[in-house]
Amino acid sequence: AIVSVLATQANARVLVCAPAPFAADVVCSRLADLTKELRAAAVADGDDAPPPALEPVSLTSLPSPNSNELQASWTMVRVNDPRRDPASVKSDVVRFCASGGSESAAARNARVVVASCASAGLLAEAFATANGGREFPQTKTDEKNANENKGASSFAFTHVLVDEAGQATVPETLVPLRMTSGKTTRAVVLAGDPKQLGPVVHAASASALRDSLLASAVRAHEAEEKKIASSSSSSSSAGDATRSL
Repeated sequence: AIVSVLATQANARVLVCAPAPFAADVVCSRLADLTKELRAAAVADGDDAPPPALEPVSLTSLPSPNSNELQASWTMVRVNDPRRDPASVKSDVVRFCASGGSESAAARNARVVVASCASAGLLAEAFATANGGREFPQTKTDEKNANENKGASSFAFTHVLVDEAGQATVPETLVPLRMTSGKTTRAVVLAGDPKQLGPVVHAASASALRDSLLASAVRAHEAEEKKIASSSSSSSSAGDATRSL
């Protein structure tokens, strides 16, 4: 789905998050491998314009945010918590990792940004800094302020995806969702299986956090479906009773 978005929407910028750092590494690795395989297959088939493979952001030759050059590029950056042990990063993902304070610059100039849910908070902090201390736009007034600030608007994501959302606590999931905007964001996806292992919470006092936002959303949807089905059934029964009279 992410590759399809990049291929069909020239100005798309995608934020992909997962609850655990290594899970985010796996997403980054799979995206890089998939785009490489698709390009190789297209070349083998004689395609004159094969799709590009995702490459790391070059900090020495950054395109202007929201420029045609950026839209034409297929670049990806892996944003990590600065406290993470570099040795724990998946070996084939290291080349995509931004470090040494370059995270915000790299993220602004990448088509795909991959981070753990918690590390996505680094992007929100960078946005607030670029936007004069204001949070990511949530209202029309915020949108206007952000649009007037090119440095802030360059943080906008058109698509936000949380993988393994069934294993993320609600607070974790809300961190990347802070990077959504009513004007810019076109889709928010929570991917996962709410029937499998949920968030791991050890403290009994925080037991309410063992329920993921995905599981809550699925239950609410199922409840609404039952309500609609019950209402339709009642209407049908009332209609039958009226006709019998």
